[in-house]
Amino acid sequence: MANKYNPFKPGAPVYKGLFAGRWKEMEKIDNALFQTTNKNPINLLVIGERGIGKTSLLLVAKYFAQGVVWDGKKHNYLTLQLSLDSNLDQLGFVLKFNNILKRELNKIDKSQKIIEACWGFIKRVEVAGFKIKDKKDSERVLLIDNFIYALIDTVKSITEHKTKPKDGILVLIDEA
Repeated sequence: MANKYNPFKPGAPVYKGLFAGRWKEMEKIDNALFQTTNKNPINLLVIGERGIGKTSLLLVAKYFAQGVVWDGKKHNYLTLQLSLDSNLDQLGFVLKFNNILKRELNKIDKSQKIIEACWGFIKRVEVAGFKIKDKKDSERVLLIDNFIYALIDTVKSITEHKTKPKDGILVLIDEA
């Protein structure tokens, strides 16, 4: 059997032109995006050994969800890609998510009305010097509730946007 070059290396995703194979996985991603567009969202978890191309698959999924045509199909999602690390607590995740969302929303709507309308609780959290470890359980629950409702309102806003509606939001979390 001849040796074959493996383009996947830990920490270095391949660009979409080099990506090949993984047709079953791409079909599952396409189906998940289709179901989500039709108000039946699906979550996917990609697991596997180090260096087999998970991050590269997420990168291709991101391009596909943003409108790059694959197998004659096209989607129109706002995509958020973030990596986690062991130092990230719940508050850190919410703040990181908010920052990435701001950047992506700014690309479609410079006015930032969506962020201001849906994510105002972030300002209160930042001003109060909120530390998740120092707060009671009820305050943590409130933070998570605010995060969930802000995300729901954001999805409604971008799918009902007057000039540039999206199919939804695709959140890609790497290194979970």
